[in-house]
Amino acid sequence: MLAFLFNTPTSTFIFCTVDDTCPPLPDTDHVQYNSSSVELGTVVRVSCDEGYLVNETEAITVTCNVTGDWDFDIPPCLRKYSKLTN
Repeated sequence: MLAFLFNTPTSTFIFCTVDDTCPPLPDTDHVQYNSSSVELGTVVRVSCDEGYLVNETEAITVTCNVTGDWDFDIPPCLRKYSKLTN
């Protein structure tokens, strides 16, 4: 965000501008995104390569919010292990 302060003899004004994009999504091992858009309001589905899980699920979503940040960090995709049987 960028802010400007402007003073007059009778008033003070503050003008703010907000970034209209979020930072690029990280290039992370085994992570797939359904979109590369980084514009405000974009919802991106985060999934993993076959055999991997993100936050112990198949997929999550992240949103580019009005502060110009993703609503949370992209967690790593971890290898899915099958239970051992005797």
